Amino acid sequence: MKRDKIRVFGIPAFSSFYHSLRRYFSGTSPQLSAWLTYTLNTANIASFRYRCPDAYVAETPVCLFFDEMTETQRRPYRTEVKMYRAFESIIMNTEPRALNAEQRHAVLQVCAMMDVLAEDFLDEYGTEIYSGDTVYGVCEMSITPDFLEPKVCMMDDWLNG
Repeated sequence: MKRDKIRVFGIPAFSSFYHSLRRYFSGTSPQLSAWLTYTLNTANIASFRYRCPDAYVAETPVCLFFDEMTETQRRPYRTEVKMYRAFESIIMNTEPRALNAEQRHAVLQVCAMMDVLAEDFLDEYGTEIYSGDTVYGVCEMSITPDFLEPKVCMMDDWLNG
């Protein structure tokens, strides 16, 4: 996949991402989920700055970022398919040449989580998460929850629901 532009995601979008991590990867501690989310946020900003060196993007102090993640209840994604699309969006909106070692590790962690999510989905539904049988094509590739985001994973259920 070609990266044309880097989209900078706001704190509310990362908060939804954090709450979705907590939902779909419940074995992960809140602290680890918050660290991963913060590091991905800094990777996203570093990537944007790399691509657009003249643009200004403010970085939220870590303590305020963690407060937003843990004290604000943002809606998590409705399905595993949307979580997968959010992971894709994170990867597409980072520039590897702009990342430090910690940020690269966080992106690799996202890749590993994508693999786990895809394997679990295949086991549960008997199809690939990105197949035409799922709502993959309907879910936006973004970390921001969509108001019209499907509440089911399978296309037939969505169309007939």
